Amino acid sequence: MPDMEAIAARLAADLGSRVLGEFKRLESELTARIDATTVKGAFIDREGALVLTHGDGSTRVLGPVVGPPGAKGEDAAPADLGALERRLEAVEGRTVTNALIDQSGCLILALGGGGVLSAGKVAGSPGEDAAPADLGPLERRIGELEGRAITSALIDQSGSLVLALGGGGTISAGKVVGRDGTDGKDGAAGAAGAPGLGFDDLGCSLAADGRTLIIRFSRGEQESTFELAMPAMVYRGVYEVGRTYLPGDTTTFGGSAWVCGAVTSDRPGEGDAWTLAVKRGRDGKDFAGPQIKAHA
Repeated sequence: MPDMEAIAARLAADLGSRVLGEFKRLESELTARIDATTVKGAFIDREGALVLTHGDGSTRVLGPVVGPPGAKGEDAAPADLGALERRLEAVEGRTVTNALIDQSGCLILALGGGGVLSAGKVAGSPGEDAAPADLGPLERRIGELEGRAITSALIDQSGSLVLALGGGGTISAGKVVGRDGTDGKDGAAGAAGAPGLGFDDLGCSLAADGRTLIIRFSRGEQESTFELAMPAMVYRGVYEVGRTYLPGDTTTFGGSAWVCGAVTSDRPGEGDAWTLAVKRGRDGKDFAGPQIKAHA
């Protein structure tokens, strides 16, 4: 009687080797196709043509992006990158992000655009279920390719083409020089303005707060006024509850003189806005009248 366990073991080993070999072949083909369509770098050559370098080392020339020199004029409109962005989106949509073999034995590929692709059944001899394939290297490879894929492009203020990569980096492909515009027409000369105000028109006065200097230039209907707050100490009398005091204000409270250092409504001695300038002296004794001493 044949050894069924030995036959089953051989069938399982044969199935595992065939599935693994078929998967490695598909992995190699997919990696090569991804390398061939992924942009690894970009630059503008001496002839002004944009050259893209793919992951497999091949290059593709997309044509000149540098216009011939012309007369100085207005800035040219930004280059139309719509076609390049659409091609980039098409490549990203076909990029493989994951792969698995379903219960029916079909190889299913997950694409970057959100779709899936069924690559057909992976044929093998009947036997035990094979161990799941190690997708770690393929996922890491795909992650590297996604990090180098172009997600957007723009022309910066200096006129350079900047490509944004999926991994967060950027590639500066050099300046995109458009055709120079024609020279603009000279504008009409403006009317002469009225004579300016000078020192003969100067006047100064002090505002009601006692520390703001008002500088006024005036001649006929022309008038220009400037206010300059001077950091001077101004006595505001005995302290009033509820009044707002400004820096430099001085007041009398409790027989002492206080100087304000910050805008405040606090009572002197409370908070940090007040500084004691003159402290109240001690009370004197009551006057008992003149003292007359008799001499013998």
